[in-house]
Amino acid sequence: MKKSNYARLLVVSALLLASCSDQSIREPSQIGSATCIPSSISLPLLGMPGDSPILPVHLHGTAAAMFFSPGFVPLLFRNNGAVVFPKYRRLSLRQQDGDVQPVFASIARDLSIGGRKAADRAGYLLPEPDDRTLEKRPIVGMLGRDILREGSIVELDLPGRRMTIATPQVACQGPPRLAPPGSIDMQQEILLVPIRINGQLIQAVLEPDLPVSILPTGLANKAGISDADLANDPSVVTKFGRGVLGRRHYVDILDVGSVQMQHVAFDVEDDVSYAMLGLNFFDLGVGTFDFQNQKFVFRQTTDILPAATRIHFDQTKVVQIKVDE
Repeated sequence: MKKSNYARLLVVSALLLASCSDQSIREPSQIGSATCIPSSISLPLLGMPGDSPILPVHLHGTAAAMFFSPGFVPLLFRNNGAVVFPKYRRLSLRQQDGDVQPVFASIARDLSIGGRKAADRAGYLLPEPDDRTLEKRPIVGMLGRDILREGSIVELDLPGRRMTIATPQVACQGPPRLAPPGSIDMQQEILLVPIRINGQLIQAVLEPDLPVSILPTGLANKAGISDADLANDPSVVTKFGRGVLGRRHYVDILDVGSVQMQHVAFDVEDDVSYAMLGLNFFDLGVGTFDFQNQKFVFRQTTDILPAATRIHFDQTKVVQIKVDE
């Protein structure tokens, strides 16, 4: 099989989120104690523990729902029932497995999130419609970082099913906004962070929509996980456009910043380029993404991992969108 290169969508957008309200953040929160943050808003996540982050939205004159991933850049749309997006220029979308499918430049009319002022938002229409609903809302795609103000802080609290967005203060003269103990560097392009598996330093992509964390076979071997160990593990299939075969292995120790976990599930696979921390990691606490300072911090708040409900966005592993020649 061809080894794929993992990179996030790099489409540039000038769309910015409207100003946040002065709603306070409920504890626990790293944002609440940070400097240079005059306002923030806390939004409910739809669904149940074990679901991917899903936000209530309003667009095209109706209530709807959209997945959210801080690893994405642009907005991706899917038609669902009466919610139909316009088709403009044809583009190509290249997936993690190397497959290419057509998409179309499109727009969401009067998109509003969390009661903010509605505005038209540009994005890309995927060819396959969605027929899923959540709390009587049709699920119509994925929200990416294009909905955020530049330099925003996003806090995902999946056990508490909420997401907080903080607005940075312009020309703040104070110290860095978010540098608590345990914070680690985060490469913003694909949200790459340093972790340790069984003491072995590994770079991993942050992807809260991925149901189970992923580890390339070569990196697993470096972390002391032998092929003989993997031969005794159960087989699994991860969907990257097509199915990728792997083995479900529980690593002895996972270190992320100051947090140490034991017996953590990873799907070990040949045809991936990066380790990825997925929903089974994020479901155990609060992850804070500081995009201006390129920092990430995770605080474990529970030891109880919810059952996966399989409400996920199926095409999170997108390599790039390019214009057809």
